[in-house]
Amino acid sequence: MSTHSVPPGWYSDPDGKPAEKYWDGNAWTKETRPLSIIPNKSAPIPKKVGIDGNERVLFAILAVALILGMFLVPL
Repeated sequence: MSTHSVPPGWYSDPDGKPAEKYWDGNAWTKETRPLSIIPNKSAPIPKKVGIDGNERVLFAILAVALILGMFLVPL
């Protein structure tokens, strides 16, 4: 009968803490360290390219002002 042993090393803390704990091959030691890699960290969401709502309002106001200005200012 063969036994499956886990090799010694740093593993995620079995208590669910955001750290790694050292397994000596037989039992957990008291040694811990901060996580070396943050699991499941997603890539940042890129900012939308184009005109947002505030820029559209500003553009509309400027367009209306320009059109009204064309009729109100004599040549």
